Amino acid sequence: MTGDRSLYVGTGHALYRAWPGADGRWRAEGVALAGVGGVRGLVIDPDDPRRWCACTSSHGVLVSDDAGIRWHDANRGIVYKEGWCLSRHAAMGDLWYGAGPTSIFRSADRGDTWTFCESVNGLPDWEDWDAARPPHVSHVRDIAVRDDGLAMAAVEQGWLLRSEDGGRSWANVREGLERDCHSVTFLPGEAETVIATTGRGVFRSEDSGRTFAPSGEGLRHHYMTPLVVHPDRPHLLFTAAAETHPLTWVERPEGANAAFYRSDDAGRSWRRLTGGLPPTLRPAPRCVAGDPGDPDSFYIGLIDGSVWLSEDGGESFGIVVEGLQGWVQHLLVVRR
Repeated sequence: MTGDRSLYVGTGHALYRAWPGADGRWRAEGVALAGVGGVRGLVIDPDDPRRWCACTSSHGVLVSDDAGIRWHDANRGIVYKEGWCLSRHAAMGDLWYGAGPTSIFRSADRGDTWTFCESVNGLPDWEDWDAARPPHVSHVRDIAVRDDGLAMAAVEQGWLLRSEDGGRSWANVREGLERDCHSVTFLPGEAETVIATTGRGVFRSEDSGRTFAPSGEGLRHHYMTPLVVHPDRPHLLFTAAAETHPLTWVERPEGANAAFYRSDDAGRSWRRLTGGLPPTLRPAPRCVAGDPGDPDSFYIGLIDGSVWLSEDGGESFGIVVEGLQGWVQHLLVVRR
């Protein structure tokens, strides 16, 4: 491990910062955004590290120009403020915001203004979209954009959306795919490969996201988080999953009975990771993150306010953060 690191944790309550002390023990503190309904995404501008954009569950997008001290509304052009995801295209710098009801917005000026991708809401498929829990309104949980501009979005529950023209027009992708989509990932080095995680496992496409097929050999848990792709070995993937869907997590004595997984063959098969983990992990995982300064590190955020970390490619895990208020919904590792 090299360099100072901060782990920013978005929960259903606020934005927290955690860091390892000189003694190896982690500390955590609340830094911002209590009272906005929860933080589901954080983007720090690599060209201006003081510029932070946050996706919130009830206030849309908020922006800070002083590294998270003061925040202001940045929803010019945004119609829906129930935010679910926020991502930045590494090459172009554009920001993409996904909301509920299912809608997508794009910003070319670092979040100052947003363009509504109206064609999403005009698709004939929208009548088939909903969500499992009340109020049963579908939403966009993840957006990914390839270097050539191909954009895809995961809809819970509404399969995937796909755009070949920068978000001006969209198609609903269903073939071979589970309806309850959680994330979508373009695999580096394999231009045609797209991997989706869902409420019923992992699905893989080898035709740039036009069609999919199940890709869950070895998986015994199927309510998935997003993926982490190893930056130096893109065929090595990490993810986490609950055994059942959210409506059962409180009712069952074993809770979500969560598990962590690794794939060494680009998502074709999976191996359960058990080092340092209890036989039954009751809280469900909701998000994952990699570490730009340590490619073998893999962080998992759970609904009990804890974060688990592996620093050896998944061979062993330990809790580094616990007791945060609210479900952990987003993780971002920053190196200075």
